Amino acid sequence: MMVSTKGRYALRIVMDLAENGGGGYLPLSEIARRQKISEKYLESIVALLNKEGLVDALRGKGGGYRLNKAPEEYTVAEIVRATEKSFAPVTCLESETNSCDRLADCKTIRMWEELYRRIDDYLSSVTIADLLNGDI
Repeated sequence: MMVSTKGRYALRIVMDLAENGGGGYLPLSEIARRQKISEKYLESIVALLNKEGLVDALRGKGGGYRLNKAPEEYTVAEIVRATEKSFAPVTCLESETNSCDRLADCKTIRMWEELYRRIDDYLSSVTIADLLNGDI
């Protein structure tokens, strides 16, 4: 599994909102400046986060983005999944049904399935609050 820049930046956006938002809306330009990331690139990422219901958006004066839950209610898994869609370590596990023509003879599939489960379990156990508090 390789987390793309979108996944890493999505985490940074949510952490920035948790640290600096105070429940209010933050302009994307402020997040972009603090995180040293292109505002245009962040726009595409917050659109994904908004679509998944992880952040709220408000247009116009005083608008921007804010978290809609407390930091301890966000898991790393749900944030990264909004951009990555899968933590599968091998292609055959990316869809709900494994249609690999070698599945019946695959001696490694159980290992890959267990790795996938462990990755998902771990990332699902880490919250934004854990990261902000330095607990991880």
